[in-house]
Amino acid sequence: MSGIGINTIDDTPDAIDPQASDTVLAWQPGQSPSTRQMTLAQVVSIGLAGGAPPIGPAGGDLGDFYPNPFVVKINGLPPAPSATTDTTNASNIGFGTLPAARLPNTNVLAGSYTNTDLTVDATGRITAAANGTGSAGGAPSGPAGGDLSGNYPNPTLKATTVAAGSYTNAGLTVDAKGRLTAASNGVDATNATNITSGTLPAARLPTTTVTPGAYTNANLTVDATGRLTTVANGSAGGGSSDFSTLTGTATFAQLPPSVQQVPVPFVFSGKPAAGAIANVPMAFAVTVPASLTGARVYDTTKTTSNAVFTLNKISGGSTTALGTVTITSASNVSATLAGSGGSLAAGDVLQMVAASPQDATLSDLGISILAARV
Repeated sequence: MSGIGINTIDDTPDAIDPQASDTVLAWQPGQSPSTRQMTLAQVVSIGLAGGAPPIGPAGGDLGDFYPNPFVVKINGLPPAPSATTDTTNASNIGFGTLPAARLPNTNVLAGSYTNTDLTVDATGRITAAANGTGSAGGAPSGPAGGDLSGNYPNPTLKATTVAAGSYTNAGLTVDAKGRLTAASNGVDATNATNITSGTLPAARLPTTTVTPGAYTNANLTVDATGRLTTVANGSAGGGSSDFSTLTGTATFAQLPPSVQQVPVPFVFSGKPAAGAIANVPMAFAVTVPASLTGARVYDTTKTTSNAVFTLNKISGGSTTALGTVTITSASNVSATLAGSGGSLAAGDVLQMVAASPQDATLSDLGISILAARV
């Protein structure tokens, strides 16, 4: 049979077209009757369609509808996913990690780059790379922060609370970044006036010219700080008043100091005139000790400022300075003694020369020089 024609008579509403239950009118010229009414399923089952494409639901290993079904099974079994999924389509890859070898190469040369200039495509892949010069980005700009203040490209270090300047024996505070956060002047421990407690070891005392050792009947010279500057052994028997064992003539050195020593007074009544002179001739030989040890002073009215009186020796018409007596204002008996002293023969003159210029207040002054007979 050939040349069959089919017209739809009754189509099930709102359904997929065509369906097996739909009623159709089939005809074939030269047949009697030439037309008949049947369902679409009947038309397919009896093959009245002849050479026309099949229509209706597909079955067996096929699914969907004729004339365009698709394979849903193979020999009655569902196919493996790989048989139905296009794994060459990246959108079908749902898990796992794609090996680097599967990535297509770009024209970027593999290697290390410095200060790199890059070109990146829409997928985030580098399509061009080259070493840069390090300055392509330009100098930084804008406000500086952290430990810096001001603005880039010329920021400055933030100031601390430490005052700029020089410090002596400084006490310092340094933070974790090595910056000074506090600074102050300290105490110079090398200056003796700053030592207010403790005891200075003997090793720190300067040496004098005195030779360490033991001395007998010592003759001593002591400076203003109480330190010995000279020391020597004295004569045996000095100070003894027992002459029973002596033979010959006793020396003054063998006499007690109270007998051997002789005070030589100088008296200035009223205010001593500038450079006023008092002379005392020696009736016998005497020695004036170094530093004028044992000399005493007294003034009725204290001096306003230090007044320096000079002690001289006049012998054979020549004048030699033996020392100085500096009257101070600390008290009516205060004075500073200095000088090398010296020896005078009988007939020599011990001279005292008053301070010059004249002190404004010093008056009624007496100075007693203690000499020793020889």
